[in-house]
Amino acid sequence: MSPPRLRHVTTDAGRVLFNQHFYRSGEICLSILGTTSGPPWSPAQTLASVLVSVQSMMGEKPYFEGFSTEESPGASDRYNEFIRHETMRVTVCDQVEASLKETIECPPSLSSNILKLFLESYGKYEDAVTAKLHLTGRQMKDPYSKTVSKYDYETLLTRLKSLKEQVEKKNEEAAKAAKAAAEAAEQEENQVQLAK
Repeated sequence: MSPPRLRHVTTDAGRVLFNQHFYRSGEICLSILGTTSGPPWSPAQTLASVLVSVQSMMGEKPYFEGFSTEESPGASDRYNEFIRHETMRVTVCDQVEASLKETIECPPSLSSNILKLFLESYGKYEDAVTAKLHLTGRQMKDPYSKTVSKYDYETLLTRLKSLKEQVEKKNEEAAKAAKAAAEAAEQEENQVQLAK
């Protein structure tokens, strides 16, 4: 029996590395997946055990997944700031945007779940971005690729607000369509009853 195939899809087309074990290609470096040496997959394992293993790699200090010591004081904290920004940009905004456009590479049920969870978590997202607005324009560095860019929390806040409006509008349109379909079905049922 071969291991499940798992792909990390929030890499911004290979430009963002959230963890040393999550490759830019989307592959996840985990022995039970057969992507690195170590204990292989066994039939006794489940998808849940794979997810627990992946979750265990997402610690509070992801910097130390790739480096045993900081290259300079505060490097781990700076990497956490980088991860926070890119998580909001790529994992939240890009995925919600793709779900709205229905271009995301996942089943429709997952896309609808992304949109539902986005609205449920929106307040937390807005608070997190607002708390970091002071970093806008400051240098942001990925220690793995040595890529340097700038924090742009102002744009993220604008994007979040726009996405919230779009998701709410889509939900309103879906509710109207469902109501119209229900009314049409009821009318059809009434006509069938009258015809009897």
